[in-house]
Amino acid sequence: HLETILRVNPELQDAKLRLADLYGQVGRASEGISKAKEVVAANPKAAAAPLVLGTLYRQQGQIAQAIESLNIAIQLNPNLAAGHFALALAYQQGGEVEKAVARYRKVIALAPGDPRAYNNLAWIYVEQKRNLEEALAFAKKANELAPNVASILDTLGWVHYHRAAYAEAEQALSKAASLAPNNAVIQ
Repeated sequence: HLETILRVNPELQDAKLRLADLYGQVGRASEGISKAKEVVAANPKAAAAPLVLGTLYRQQGQIAQAIESLNIAIQLNPNLAAGHFALALAYQQGGEVEKAVARYRKVIALAPGDPRAYNNLAWIYVEQKRNLEEALAFAKKANELAPNVASILDTLGWVHYHRAAYAEAEQALSKAASLAPNNAVIQ
């Protein structure tokens, strides 16, 4: 439908940006990048376009370009929690874990009801086998905000496991496994 709308009126920047985002969701990220670049060129002061562009670059594994675009989005709107979250993902994917940690903490400050930042911080800490008490607090908060999400329960269980709290680990991991029977990693 968006493609049809844009054939009729190719100047609708919101429609182009939504189409770019959808292209990324269906595995057509390179087409999405092209559309997002058009929106950035047409409206360089809007944060949404570099946010979508950065997300699409990250999906393509183009981490440097993703970080550049996401930093532009954040410069345009410093309180854009989605931009900080996307930037944290890009840093994490690029192996810049401390920068990812700082961005996840910024997301928590801007959007304390978003469980993803808590979960990802807990995961980073448990994978590095550091700050396990803080990892537990983050994992519990994520689970409190999203109690029946398999990936969050998996993180909570993994934190418990690394803290040698095996009964709690088994409980969380069993629930995660029941919620995601087709997820090989959780299983």
